[in-house]
Amino acid sequence: ETRPPFRIVAVNEAWEGLCGYTKEEAEGSTIAQLLQGPETDHCAATSLISQLLRGEDAATVLTNYTKSGRKFQNRVRLGPIKDDNDKVSHYVGILREIKENNDRFVDMRALKSQKFVNLGPV
Repeated sequence: ETRPPFRIVAVNEAWEGLCGYTKEEAEGSTIAQLLQGPETDHCAATSLISQLLRGEDAATVLTNYTKSGRKFQNRVRLGPIKDDNDKVSHYVGILREIKENNDRFVDMRALKSQKFVNLGPV
């Protein structure tokens, strides 16, 4: 699947720790379903998706929410991963929580498919 809804195919332990969802809870869901909430900038999220669909790297700052409802600001960087034929095979995303004195680095990698980074309607 190279178009939305970009379901999550893999997350790492750091992502689980930041977002509060287990790997089993996250896989098959979308980022929008799990992390977006009332203060998420849907225009910025849509812009990220548009850039990805053009084959570009994308980055922004978003407000997201953990499973427990805790609001957090994070720098989101997304990019296409291409196969040997230069075709997008999946996407990878990196979240970095923005804190006053200490940023927490979280690396989210889709291992087999780009179905990973739906940040909202396109």
